Amino acid sequence: MTRLFVKTARRMMKPVALAAVLAMAGGCTHHSLEYMPVTGGVTVKVEFEWDDPSVTPPKEMTVHFFPESPTVSSSVVIYDFKTSEGGLAYLKPGRYMAICHNSDAGGYGLVGRKSYYDFGMQLRDASVSMPVAEGAQDQRMAGSPDAVWAGVLDVVEIPVDDSGLPIEEPSVTVRFNMESAVQRFTVRIREAKNYNRLTVMRASLSGLAGSFHPGRRATGDEPVTISMPLKPTTDGSLEGTMITFGHCRAGDSRGDDGVQAPHYLVISAVLADGKVWAKNYDVTQRVHDSALEHPVLELKTLTLPEVDSEGGFKPTVGEWGAGSAEDIGM
Repeated sequence: MTRLFVKTARRMMKPVALAAVLAMAGGCTHHSLEYMPVTGGVTVKVEFEWDDPSVTPPKEMTVHFFPESPTVSSSVVIYDFKTSEGGLAYLKPGRYMAICHNSDAGGYGLVGRKSYYDFGMQLRDASVSMPVAEGAQDQRMAGSPDAVWAGVLDVVEIPVDDSGLPIEEPSVTVRFNMESAVQRFTVRIREAKNYNRLTVMRASLSGLAGSFHPGRRATGDEPVTISMPLKPTTDGSLEGTMITFGHCRAGDSRGDDGVQAPHYLVISAVLADGKVWAKNYDVTQRVHDSALEHPVLELKTLTLPEVDSEGGFKPTVGEWGAGSAEDIGM
């Protein structure tokens, strides 16, 4: 894998070539080399298009060029750009597939770096302890990613450069249409009876995708659970928003929509006496039926256990509620 770093398009400097040696775990060790143009190479202008004017573009972008027929001497080429506008790349003639994404986001690690179709962002584990929904006991608890943007090109044709143009004047333009790779879910409780400032509340949603694979244009098939805190709002409700890669698909995601995993919402609370209470809701149909980019799961009323003067539960309240999807609004 060869990795090259490029300065901003406004103050363009010649790229500095870096040799990337794949480690056993898939990482890269970089060794700085002096710039040496590749014989027969072509200067490529890389551009990123942001269609939504309300979006604040990220500050750093990375592009991976995957040779259509990789060889020992023709491996994945990576360019990093310290701008959301683009810059110059330098490639040997041939056919490539390309993936770009913002590199200033966290919460995930890159996997499958050698393959256009296997390349993906995999969510990191989260060190959160809370009740797990029935039916999702085998899912790992993952953290939320930052905002992730991605663009793909199935075919990038780099012709032989016979123009004699200097490297500062690119002869090929590669343009990526950037799209959001994440989906946000908000959980809102309009009225939480018996809630007080000593109560610590969280919500978790299961059946979410543990990874996203731009080359496949789909999520991975590992279901995970993601949790978030619920905080009081100015109108007296409790609310929290999580960033996810969307639904998990149980089938093959290379063009097949597959079967989406079920979704269970768990509302948990650490009460003033230190005991944990939780309620489980099956929200599968609600989530799958929503066509919104940012679904809101709303509970009109949630009754928390009362804590008696001795610090125990009142006997009429159970620690675990069965819940009902009918209590959830979108």
